[in-house]
Amino acid sequence: MSARQVAQTAGATTSLINYYFGSFEQLLLSTQSQVIAATRQWCDRQSAAVAGLSGLDPDASGHVIAALIDDLCTNHRPLAFAWAECQMLSARHPAWLPAASEWRLVWTEFWQKVAPALGLADNAEVTRMFFNGETSLHRIRWQAPLDRAALSETCVSWMRLLHTGRTGPMPLRDHARAQAIETPAPALLEGTIERTIADAAADLIGQAGAGAITHRAVARASGANLGSVTHHFPTSNALMSAAFERIYARVTQEGAMDIQEVSHMSGQAFVESMVYYSLASDRSGMLAIDELTAAAGRDAGLAAFGGILRYTRGKSSLRLLSRLTSDPASDQGPLGQGEAALFSAWIQGMGRDTLSVGPNERPRAVEPCVRRMLDIIGVRD
Repeated sequence: MSARQVAQTAGATTSLINYYFGSFEQLLLSTQSQVIAATRQWCDRQSAAVAGLSGLDPDASGHVIAALIDDLCTNHRPLAFAWAECQMLSARHPAWLPAASEWRLVWTEFWQKVAPALGLADNAEVTRMFFNGETSLHRIRWQAPLDRAALSETCVSWMRLLHTGRTGPMPLRDHARAQAIETPAPALLEGTIERTIADAAADLIGQAGAGAITHRAVARASGANLGSVTHHFPTSNALMSAAFERIYARVTQEGAMDIQEVSHMSGQAFVESMVYYSLASDRSGMLAIDELTAAAGRDAGLAAFGGILRYTRGKSSLRLLSRLTSDPASDQGPLGQGEAALFSAWIQGMGRDTLSVGPNERPRAVEPCVRRMLDIIGVRD
């Protein structure tokens, strides 16, 4: 998106943007204020509707959560995308931190209102982060009927996890995962120069966002000359697609190693690892995946990435969970793919949620939620 694009869409000149808003960035920040106000209205309508549903059993409450996510991502897509964009921008540009903090407040207040009616009084915070993660993914339209049905199953399984410590069977997710794995992936690039250029573009997306991708910028980042970059990727779309292909490859390779039983991890060590993750100064890998998720949600031409992004997550989470020692007094079975998938959505949501929280305050925001999740799945220090 550029000032020129916005001006042309509005039937105006770019000079009017500076006249009325001072700069293009100020225009975008002003737009965030309007979108946040619209989201507050959405929250008010939904919380009023949910208030009349108190007394539902956990499965029914899961279906309500799925309906909330689907309504936001389907009928109010600009709100869902603007929220995610603000989170990504706040990680790179301090000017966006106040807007990101306002988004965080909006969703905190919303879940405080609706949680009691949905039987989530003790789990409003962890559910808010799960909602963040699932909303980001549900912007992707891979196979619409399957996506909507799997969303309901996912949210019902979330409620079961909160109440029993385990998700139970998730046959729709298993089916979608099998299909996603079988879907032919975009052809990986061949040739050392192409790979070097594409990797540099992928890194640049993580560091500065998709808007930073130009042939000249990628040439500088890759060490290749401009002529070589334009020769291998003649158009901006070709260069962007190559970058997303490399990000996609990293996602699929992340959990390529076999899941094996390894040394056990205490609950305290897990808490410390999550706090460390939240304080990591380099979020470029997570932001690159978020950029790809947003692009796959907008561009039907990137739909091939959708299934993998939505349904194969949880490999790293499963490795982590397999190391935790459950309470010996618990009769729950081992943690599996279902729990790992939901943990992954929750962890990703927590990561995005805390981008706008200062590093000194971040451990206080993260630690209670992590301890709550460990308590839910029956892990003790």
